[in-house]
Amino acid sequence: MNYSSAIHLYWMIDTVTGLQLTQGFYGNTKFQYTYLEEMKKHNGINNYLSQITFRKNIYKNWLFYEINSGVNFHIEHDYEPNYKFLIKLDAFFGKE
Repeated sequence: MNYSSAIHLYWMIDTVTGLQLTQGFYGNTKFQYTYLEEMKKHNGINNYLSQITFRKNIYKNWLFYEINSGVNFHIEHDYEPNYKFLIKLDAFFGKE
């Protein structure tokens, strides 16, 4: 069985800019992974995640850019930090 939980905090800085903070974890009752060429089984939380996301509208109501930076601590890397940085262009097509 897999389980997860996350807390998201959102702030609207102004009408076209937003900020999101995320704190979460992932786990399961029988996680199987390879560590130093040895197959191991784990019961419990296997990944912790912290990230911040900045999102801004840059053209009309439908074009946005997003910058996401975070760190996660996964059991496969012996809970050492793994960093991520993501830049995304997002287009919204639909009714408001």
